Amino acid sequence: DITQWREADDINNLKLNTPADIYLTVTNHLLIIIVIWFILYEYYKMAKQNCLIVLSASSLGVSAPSFLQCYKLTQSAFNIEIATPEAAAAVFIDKDDQSSRWLSDIASKKLLEPQSLSDIQEPVCAIGLGVCALLSAVKGDPQQWAFRDIALTGSSLAEVTATTYFSSLPLIPGDAILDRAGIFSTGAPTSIHIVVNAGVVTGQNPQSTLSAVQNMILLANQRQSKGK
Repeated sequence: DITQWREADDINNLKLNTPADIYLTVTNHLLIIIVIWFILYEYYKMAKQNCLIVLSASSLGVSAPSFLQCYKLTQSAFNIEIATPEAAAAVFIDKDDQSSRWLSDIASKKLLEPQSLSDIQEPVCAIGLGVCALLSAVKGDPQQWAFRDIALTGSSLAEVTATTYFSSLPLIPGDAILDRAGIFSTGAPTSIHIVVNAGVVTGQNPQSTLSAVQNMILLANQRQSKGK
């Protein structure tokens, strides 16, 4: 009802004399709503925390299903960042048509351009053989391993020896971590096993992905709450 609308807008000293006036007023209101939504959306993006997904740069490749599971679980809550040793490009394996489309879409948004792991100053989550990507991170003077004295997990000896590529592995995750003065533990093969220590979340295998990511989200939320 134009009369009722006019009366309602008279409260704000607006005079709607013609349908054109009404159209312009509605249009202006919509523009204001859109601008407000855009501002809130940009603020939301800025307020989101960063989530680091650590990938191995090994020529043996990164499991596309495992990576995409991590990505899908975290993308709505975080600004995703990728890190690899020396910012090397990750090679994805076990791809099907669906995962290939997902990876192409992510790459088109420039989200698969990794940072050097040594430059990261935030909570870290690594899963399976991906924990080997942590081995190249050093800090301090003299330089020491960045994850020295931190408890971690990763692919167990039983799990890596059962793979077809075991003979070509340059190292065993547990041995390499212990050699660098880290702390390493695993559960039974293919069991869900995660370790959270000093802002680092690690999962033993692909079966541990969901639990690892959930703990990463909880850790990030706790840190954000403390910072407020």
